[in-house]
Amino acid sequence: MSSHATVIIVIVTKDDFNSLTQSFTKYQMSENDFKIIHWKYFYPFNQPYTEFSVGDVVMFAGKFVVENLEQHIAVSCACVIVSNDPDHEFQAEEIPLSIPHSMFLVLVTREPKEHGESTYFDAGCCLYNPCMNSKNVHMKLRIFYPTNTSRYSYLRANNSIKTGRTFVVSGFIRRMTSDFTIVELTDLDFVSNSVIKNVQTSFSSVASDNRSDIDLITEDIELTTSRAPKRPRILASRSSKQGASSSPIIDESAASFSSSAAPINTIPKTVQNQKDKKKLSDLALNCLEQPVMNDTHDDDVYAEDVSEGDDDLELLREQDLEVQQNKRNKKSSKRVKK
Repeated sequence: MSSHATVIIVIVTKDDFNSLTQSFTKYQMSENDFKIIHWKYFYPFNQPYTEFSVGDVVMFAGKFVVENLEQHIAVSCACVIVSNDPDHEFQAEEIPLSIPHSMFLVLVTREPKEHGESTYFDAGCCLYNPCMNSKNVHMKLRIFYPTNTSRYSYLRANNSIKTGRTFVVSGFIRRMTSDFTIVELTDLDFVSNSVIKNVQTSFSSVASDNRSDIDLITEDIELTTSRAPKRPRILASRSSKQGASSSPIIDESAASFSSSAAPINTIPKTVQNQKDKKKLSDLALNCLEQPVMNDTHDDDVYAEDVSEGDDDLELLREQDLEVQQNKRNKKSSKRVKK
């Protein structure tokens, strides 16, 4: 998360290097109340930079972090207010009063609570400290503002500050304790999550519209496996031996289906209509159809050799019985003649 601060300071010490200068400085919060800041100023690349010396009164603006109760500022902008002889020591009355004014992107960790004439809430943020090269510096903030001021009446009326919400807060650094950095609120900006949600929703809908054939096939297979009844097996003959009008034979050993199921004779038509299609989904759907009997089998096992059905079988049985009966009658007639 980002942070920012502006403060007027007096340069106490200064160590110069090739690409930066750094050391310690102090600012006066109130009369004779000085605070120390560790500062670091990186020289702008291929651009002129601000020169200042020990004893100068300078305004610093840059990234502000509190780590282990120590204040750090990575200076982005420096403006010399008073240039002074390094041997001259400023008196307190010569140094302007200044309090670091900071800006943080924070996450609320405790909802507002009133105490006296003030309302406060707790928040936190994680920062990188360029001065010490420290990562994930966790700053705990206790942010307060006057309860009855008209400036922040909307916060109380709308119950806006809630745990888990994100805000950009600006304020003065008033105090630092082992638990919190105390910030006097000067401004609060809402960070709406609707923008992120809209982007995620938009991306999600676009992604669903761009699903591949394999995704759609997988989804269709899962639904078919979990809900649809098992298909009956179709024994179809070769087109050269069977007329187009002949109906396929249903293998009764396969799972039976209800009368509400789709007509059986539509399945071969579906297969026939898909012969000219070359899409991956069509090929996969063809593979899902029950296989046609292989041509390598004996011709005697083709469906046309047994396509007469139950009526034909019954006729054969009757003819066989008639032949056997005729034989018996002939034998009986021979015995009578003898």
